[in-house]
Amino acid sequence: MLVERSGLLPTLIALFLLYTLVFSRVARGAHNTDGHRRTFGHVAKQTKISAKPPKRAKKTGRKPVKNVAARPSTTRSTAGPGFDFEDRVAAWLLLKALTGQPTPGTGGTAARLQMQVEALGWTLDDILLTSLNGRNNPLQLAISCKSNVQVTNSALPPDFVARCWQQWFKPDPDPMRREKDSFALVTRGANNVFMATWSELKNAAPGSDVALAVGRMRAASKQRALFESVKSPAKDAGAAVSDADVVAMVNVTLCSHSTFISRTPRTRSRPLHNAGPSW
Repeated sequence: MLVERSGLLPTLIALFLLYTLVFSRVARGAHNTDGHRRTFGHVAKQTKISAKPPKRAKKTGRKPVKNVAARPSTTRSTAGPGFDFEDRVAAWLLLKALTGQPTPGTGGTAARLQMQVEALGWTLDDILLTSLNGRNNPLQLAISCKSNVQVTNSALPPDFVARCWQQWFKPDPDPMRREKDSFALVTRGANNVFMATWSELKNAAPGSDVALAVGRMRAASKQRALFESVKSPAKDAGAAVSDADVVAMVNVTLCSHSTFISRTPRTRSRPLHNAGPSW
């Protein structure tokens, strides 16, 4: 029995030493592992703080504004998209003058042609044609050029008529003289129905009997509509007009059309003498 116990004792001591060794390693490993975790956690925390990128400015999509010095407008830049048509009408008028033909609308001899004459006090400022009659008295024709038809079967364009009334009632110094000067509307393309009715009004306008002229101008519905298209825009010009004023306005207003076409690389315009306005 003593022998058995004496044989068991070394075994128990060995087991104890083994247990102690294993436990110490496990405890040391746990300590190292916990310390390792804390260390990495601390490093990660520092790294997270130090690795934050600086905030970038938000993109607004707007380009920086450049300061550009304002340039004064030129006459050509304010002439509008129909300046090519104006040039053709002016060239046609010059051709008439150079060939010795009477100037359209006035019947005199051409003395001067000017363009973009708003600075001279004209509300219809595209072309101003000055001619001389037999007594060398200057006659002025203020022309508005429109690169489309503009008129309807029974009406003139309101803007054109309103400008005519503005010129008619313009206070002095007014370059227009009612007893001598005239207005003209030249369009690209014709409205034959309008031209027929307008001719009827023009034929009724001359003469000293205003009541007779008004009666003829308002005899038919299409003539009445055209008569009103001349009278109504006076309100836009700030003027109150009578029927006698309308007769006088019709008497000094010319309407014409041309067959000028726009210039393109593939288009050849008709000769000026064949494509000009038909007065």
